[in-house]
Amino acid sequence: MLETEGNNLSSLADEVSSGVAISGQLSSSSDADWYKYTTSGPAKLHLTFELPTDSSYADYFSVQFSKSDGTILSRTETGNDGSLVASVSEAGTYYVKLAATYYHDSGQYSITLKEEAYDPNIELEHNGY
Repeated sequence: MLETEGNNLSSLADEVSSGVAISGQLSSSSDADWYKYTTSGPAKLHLTFELPTDSSYADYFSVQFSKSDGTILSRTETGNDGSLVASVSEAGTYYVKLAATYYHDSGQYSITLKEEAYDPNIELEHNGY
């Protein structure tokens, strides 16, 4: 699946399905790509991402999970492939945002979101992001 351009706001987010990979790219340093996923109840959301960069020195991408009210659930900045997890205690629509950091790479990335069994032991605070 490919992202649709014009998904640079949460209100224009592309919908994703559990276990289905979606590819996209950040066309400029000011571009952001938003995706949304709706749960029917408590769940652990596990996002894996493959980035076009392979840098442990420069964080090219910011990746985050947030609630529909904008509260950030978890976030990372990285230049490497990786994963991000958020545990949500109630049904709702949750968002993934990919954006450039100080650095920018316009190569293609891929993300896959999987809904898993709810785990109440995952830290829920946003740690200041």
